[in-house]
Amino acid sequence: MIFKKSELSNAYKKLKNSPEGKLILEDILKFCGYNKPSFVEGKPDRTSYNEGLKSYARRVLTLMNFSEADAEQMRDMLKKNINLNK
Repeated sequence: MIFKKSELSNAYKKLKNSPEGKLILEDILKFCGYNKPSFVEGKPDRTSYNEGLKSYARRVLTLMNFSEADAEQMRDMLKKNINLNK
């Protein structure tokens, strides 16, 4: 099934305000290492891989219509191991 970009964006925005969406977002951000440095000394391939994961996390945040300030706050919460779903 092919979705229009606006349909996809609206679906992501609905998730943003639901407890399930916040749980999924937290899982994606943790899996993508959104709160961790990408750079791995002496391993440019690993650094590139890490940046690729973060790129996906940034895409999800953009589609969910989070501001840069919101994203930074989430990154800080993840660093402190605070649940985003509160």
